[in-house]
Amino acid sequence: MPISIYLAILGGGAAGAVCRHLLDTWIMNSLAASFPAISPFLYFPAGILAVNVLGAFCMGALAGTLSRSGKDYLALHSLLGTGFLGSFTTFSTFSLNTFSLLLLEGLLPALANILLNVLLGLLAVWAGFRLFGPRRTAAPSGSRAE
Repeated sequence: MPISIYLAILGGGAAGAVCRHLLDTWIMNSLAASFPAISPFLYFPAGILAVNVLGAFCMGALAGTLSRSGKDYLALHSLLGTGFLGSFTTFSTFSLNTFSLLLLEGLLPALANILLNVLLGLLAVWAGFRLFGPRRTAAPSGSRAE
């Protein structure tokens, strides 16, 4: 694969990660400012939920646009799909994979993909936290509970 593809992924990935942080922060700060009475209780990650849904929509739009063209846009998909949207949210890739399973294989494989990703992902987070986290029960350092 040409180096330009890796550079496209790198550039898109850097931009996507920064955009995820900015959008998440803006949404959470806006919610806190709009609802000051409940701002101490804003533990639900509404910003990340919005990022995930927006990223899934954009991944679908990108896949649909590239599919409709009938051409191979490896550099464009590498920049926007793998790079930007992949770091903006990996949820967009998961959503596209699940949608593809639904279209090509049916409902059961798509549901299996959803359940396995969510359950195994939660189990992996738990295992990593238990193995490498503090010995006492505490909220993970990236949580809103801090």
